[in-house]
Order: sequence, then C-alpha cells, then structure tokens
Amino acid sequence: GHFTTVDGRNAAIIARWDGARWHAAQTNLSGVIHALHVARNGDYIAAGNIAHAGLPGMQNLSRWNGQTWSPLGGGFDARVECLAELPSGELIAGGGFTSVGGSLIDSIALWNGSAWGPVGNLTHGNVFDIHVESTGSIVVCGSFVSV
Repeated sequence: GHFTTVDGRNAAIIARWDGARWHAAQTNLSGVIHALHVARNGDYIAAGNIAHAGLPGMQNLSRWNGQTWSPLGGGFDARVECLAELPSGELIAGGGFTSVGGSLIDSIALWNGSAWGPVGNLTHGNVFDIHVESTGSIVVCGSFVSV
C-alpha cells in the first residue's frame, strides 16, 4: 500500500500480519504497491508504482525470496496494477505500461519463467484487474482502446 508506519513502527509500503499483530517487512522499496502475489515457490512478487534503491531493472515490479529483492526480467516503464498466475505457473502482469525490459509490451505481459512477452494485441490502455478461469482463459478489465 501507501503507508510509512504500522502499529507505530516504521514500515515502508509492506507489512505482514501474523494473526495477532502487524510487522514491518524489510524492504528498500519506495512508492505504492498495487498488487502482491505469492509465487508457487513462496517468493513474493510486489507490483505497483515502485522503485528499489540501488538495483536496476526493478522499476514497478520486484521479487522477494525471503532475504533479498531482485528483478524479475527487466523493469516496467510505468505502474503495474495487477498480477495473476496461470495454471501452468506463468505470471501475468497488467497495468499502464508500454514497455518491459526495453521491449514494447502494451498493458499486459506474460512471464514465462525467463522473459516477459506480450499477451495478444491489447493496446493503448490500462489493465486494472486480471482473472484467470480454471480453463486458463484470461479475463481483464480496464480502460483500453482495442483488444
């Protein structure tokens, strides 16, 4: 979210609830997190309008393995609003971006485990939410010119 404290302690945009109280997460991220996804391996993927102090390639999307933040492919040129996982384990990111890692990818991107790529021909817009049906079909909502 967009906060600096939790239960009176410093907490930069991420906090963890243990069932009884809030704990500040260890992070060098700044900005606003719009989506947080837990990957199958337990890593956290944070997306939004975020930056990471000192590490390139982590604009607007970063991965936490329990000890350190790292990039997931290249950085996004604008905010990432939402994340979803396909039954295959591939990750989908949606938002107001037009490039990922220097490649032209508009509004919705697919992480195949090693690189980001486009998903269909959605153009010129913002994806605000993604839903993956049990069949693997993707449903998106947002504000975009064409699909």
